Amino acid sequence: MLQVVDVVEINDPDELESYRLAWNALLPETRRASFFHTFDWFQLYWRHFGQGQKMRVLVVRAGGIPIGIVPLCVSRAVSRRFDPSAELSPERLGHVVWPDRPQPIGKSVPGA
Repeated sequence: MLQVVDVVEINDPDELESYRLAWNALLPETRRASFFHTFDWFQLYWRHFGQGQKMRVLVVRAGGIPIGIVPLCVSRAVSRRFDPSAELSPERLGHVVWPDRPQPIGKSVPGA
């Protein structure tokens, strides 16, 4: 059966509190979850470092039930000049490999 998926944006810490149980229920299902993925960590972070930022937590729901939570903080930062030669060097990028593909993708391209 096809379920409707929607996304709710939360910008208020008090409103986010109503998603604590859902967040805690989703945490054990999250691969490689750590303390830094917990509701408590986000709440502590926001309380101590949230000033000057905008809370933007996206709650993904299927049939009205939360199936994913994406905590984000939007802030202004001083940017520096982009240097592609430094930022995109192969040593810094590494490889992107699908789990069932043991070799780097570049090895399958002729001449790579």
